[in-house]
Amino acid sequence: MGLVALLVSGCGTSQPNPSAAPLPGVTTLWPDVPAFADATPDLDSNRFFNSSPSQMMTIDYHTNRAPSEVAAFYSDALMRQNGWSPQPYGEVNHFSVGHGQGPQVPFGTTAGGCATGEFHGKPSADCTFSKTDEAGRNIELTIFIGPDDKRDLTLVDYTRIVGSAPEK
Repeated sequence: MGLVALLVSGCGTSQPNPSAAPLPGVTTLWPDVPAFADATPDLDSNRFFNSSPSQMMTIDYHTNRAPSEVAAFYSDALMRQNGWSPQPYGEVNHFSVGHGQGPQVPFGTTAGGCATGEFHGKPSADCTFSKTDEAGRNIELTIFIGPDDKRDLTLVDYTRIVGSAPEK
């Protein structure tokens, strides 16, 4: 990929959502997101990012496996078994033209699911999935898999965004 990607989501900012509430000990992923077996949770980051209920929650894991191996695990078939569909998103060459004063320059869209590429010149992968929960809310899941130079490991960053319930 090598291009800066923009993920646009329809997340709400209303009441905290119990399905996005921090997990006890922040050591496990949500029940509908399979964990990569060779990864361990980053407890310090997870506690920091998820210290209060929110519509968005991030859980980090680390592994010594290559980003392409982790991305291959999160196949469309595996994620469909857990209720997720590949979620395409728009890519842009520049987030904004004219030092923040101009429009974004669109590049195209992804197919959704997992795609490998580079991040700061190192192998990485981006995975995007979505689903609708039992309350009719849109839930988006992004999985960024890339270098963690501080630890000389691969970072697996899961971010879940839960939209507002539809109006009746």
